[in-house]
Amino acid sequence: MQRNRSVIFIIASGAVLFNILFWKEELALNALLFDAFMLGMLFYLYPGAGRSKAVKTLLPLHLLSLAMVLVQHTLLSQIALVSTLLLVAAFAEYEHRSAWFAGSSLLLNFTLFIAGFSQQLRSTRTNTRNRTPFPLGKLIRFSIFPVLIAIAFFIIYNLANSIFSGIISRIGVQLQVFFQHLFDIISIDRLLFLLVGFYFTGALLLRTQSRRLEQKEAA
Repeated sequence: MQRNRSVIFIIASGAVLFNILFWKEELALNALLFDAFMLGMLFYLYPGAGRSKAVKTLLPLHLLSLAMVLVQHTLLSQIALVSTLLLVAAFAEYEHRSAWFAGSSLLLNFTLFIAGFSQQLRSTRTNTRNRTPFPLGKLIRFSIFPVLIAIAFFIIYNLANSIFSGIISRIGVQLQVFFQHLFDIISIDRLLFLLVGFYFTGALLLRTQSRRLEQKEAA
């Protein structure tokens, strides 16, 4: 269960990072930051990746393509960066010898990601239900009376004290400005871009449960 939670948290964090770094931005230093996150998470989730000969070969090539993106910003270097990252992920997650089978397994990742992520969520929920439930109802019952007293005190003090009333008014104005800016930031386009980041990050990090291609290559 702990691993399932870690995977969910990592994918969500990657989606947010993708959104922050790449929204209306070209590949540059943001590529370095996101790449560091992805490689770190790959080696964290799949510790055996460091022993893979293919990963050891591809990783320097990937870092070289990253350097070319930072220095030259060419389309070719960007394509090389993404391609080598995909291959590093494929060989880190699967025990393949050929790039053909590794690419096919990664394609399965992208095809079956939604189903795999849903399984992670279901597994986490099942384990959570089996734990001793938190006494939320009891907490709410014991909290109602103090909250009602606090609200009544707040209203009375607000009506009786002009200074306190002014402070509350200014806080209300600041909250209104904050939420206006928040809704300006959270647009439909930005939410869709967040989903793209979620899908790309998740499909790259979450391997499928099927080992059919590994077995086929080994046969």
